[in-house]
Amino acid sequence: MRGDKNGLTLMEFMVVILVLCVITSALVMTLSVGEKASGIGSAKVDLQSDVKLLVDWIIRDVRQAKIQDLHDNSPTTDYIKFNQWEWNSTSEEQEKTDRYIEYEYDGLSETLTRRTIVDEDITGELNFVDISMSPFYTSYIDETNNDFSNSTLLENRRLTVAIKKSKTVRNIPLDFIMVEEVRIRNE
Repeated sequence: MRGDKNGLTLMEFMVVILVLCVITSALVMTLSVGEKASGIGSAKVDLQSDVKLLVDWIIRDVRQAKIQDLHDNSPTTDYIKFNQWEWNSTSEEQEKTDRYIEYEYDGLSETLTRRTIVDEDITGELNFVDISMSPFYTSYIDETNNDFSNSTLLENRRLTVAIKKSKTVRNIPLDFIMVEEVRIRNE
């Protein structure tokens, strides 16, 4: 009789192949989504780390400034410059050095440049890329509502540093912003 055969029919074989294809496709899609999420998560962590490092660096530099030096060098949202001061252990006072630190932001290239200047010669320069907004303010509310005033800087002795870094990972735009207020305490 025909019903006693123990083999697979062509139809049963096609159903098994179809089920295996569906399972394999689902597995590949799951792995692909997981790998993409992992890559984006890693990029976000790198972005946050870069911004934090830059903000910390600027804060450390600005804390070496005296408010009058910063004010006298015509600061703007895109530019600050100030003398560096050092502690003289013999006289037990701070002394002005011939070194300047200058930060200049170029919105077209989205680059923030840090320069060390000695006797009007640039002795060191670092460029931070993908910075997508001006970094210096005296009043910061959000990305679109900010202010820079020399008189406010002089009165309050505070500079707000806002660093926003942007990059695209796998066609997904990512950005991170960090805002810190620096009290300029050297006097």
